[in-house]
Amino acid sequence: MKKKNTITLFLAMLLLLSMLSGCGKSKGVTVGSKQFTENILLGEIYAQLIEAKTDIPVTRKLNLGGTAVCHLAAQKGEIDMYFEYTGTAYNELLNHALEAGVTKEEILAVCQKELNENSQMTLFDPLGFNNTYAVAVKTSRLEELGVETLSDLSTISDQIKFGAGHAFYTRLHDGYNGLVDTYGMKFKETLKMDTSLLYEAAHTEDLDAIIVFTTDGLLKKYDLTCLVDDKTLFPPYEGAILCRNDVLERYPELRDELNTLAGKIDDETMQMLNYQVDIENRSVEEVAKEFLISNGYISITDQDNSKIYTEQEVLDIAYKEAGINSSQASEIEVELKTKDSVEVYEIEFDYDGYEYDYVINAKTGEILSKSREKEELPTT
Repeated sequence: MKKKNTITLFLAMLLLLSMLSGCGKSKGVTVGSKQFTENILLGEIYAQLIEAKTDIPVTRKLNLGGTAVCHLAAQKGEIDMYFEYTGTAYNELLNHALEAGVTKEEILAVCQKELNENSQMTLFDPLGFNNTYAVAVKTSRLEELGVETLSDLSTISDQIKFGAGHAFYTRLHDGYNGLVDTYGMKFKETLKMDTSLLYEAAHTEDLDAIIVFTTDGLLKKYDLTCLVDDKTLFPPYEGAILCRNDVLERYPELRDELNTLAGKIDDETMQMLNYQVDIENRSVEEVAKEFLISNGYISITDQDNSKIYTEQEVLDIAYKEAGINSSQASEIEVELKTKDSVEVYEIEFDYDGYEYDYVINAKTGEILSKSREKEELPTT
C-alpha cells in the first residue's frame, strides 16, 4: 500500500509540474493601442487580420493609454504589439531631438535599428500615411487665396487670420515660431483656441488657416485641404506596427501578416476611416472589418464565426463607454445569451450609486443597448 501511494504521489507531482510549465507558456498574441480613435482602429484592424489569416488566438487590450503606457506594457510582455508613429518613437522613446529638415527615411532607419537593439522590438515598414502637423484652409477658398503650398501662403500671410491649439505655440522646432521663421509668415491675426473650435472657425471663415493633423476625420467633415509643407518644417509621423521580437520568433507566420498593410493606407484613406468612427459614429470593429474585406485583405470566409469576445473584453468596452475603469465597478454580472439568433453579452455593474446595464454583440463588440439607473436605497 505504501508503494502504491508513493507512485500515486509521484504521478500527481508530474501532472502538477506539467500544468505549471504549461501556464508559463504564452498562448496567442495580445494587441494593444493608445487611447485615441486612429490608434484603437488600427489595433483592431491588425487584430482582425491576424485572426482571419492565422490560427493564432488574439487578445485585445485597446485604449490602454499614451505612448509611455503602451511601450512599457510591451516591455513587460503585457501586450505584444501596438501601433506607433516614427516621429514619436524617434523623440519620446529614443530621445532624439525632432529638428526641422530631418528626412522621413533617416528617422525610420534610426527607429528600426534602435528599437530592435534597445527594446528588442521590430518596427515594421510604415502604412503610408503621415499623421503630422499641417496648415489647412477651406477647400472652396484655395482658388480665391491662390495657395497650394506654405510658401504660397507666406506671400499673402499679412492678410491671413491664423489659428492653432495652445500646444502648437509651445513647440520648439515645429511649432508656431518654426512656422514663422521657416516661411517668413507675418499673419494679420493669430488666435489660440481649443482644437474642437478651430475647424468650425475655418468653416465659417472666422479663420483663414488653421493647424490640423493630416489624418483628422474632421478635415473631411469640414472640407478642408492641407497645404504642402514644401520646406519640410513638420517632421514625419509615419504610422507602423511595433511588435516584440520574441513573439515574431514564436510565431514566424506573423511577419507576413504584419507586412500586409505596408504602403497601403494614405492620408486620405486614414482620414476616411477616422471619419467613419468619429463623425458617423460607427463601431471600430465594423469599420475595421469593412476596410479589410472591401480591400481584399481578408474575405468573408476568412472570418471564423465561432470566435466571440471574451467576458473581459466586453467588460472593457462597457467600462470605456461608461467612462470608468475596472477597479471602480462593483456587483459585476456578465452572462452570454442568444437573442433572436444573435449571441450577446448581458452586463450589469454598479458605480457611484447607479446601476449600469449593457447588451453587447458577442461577435462584433457593438453596444446594442445601454441604460443607467439610480440604485434604489433599501428602506428601513
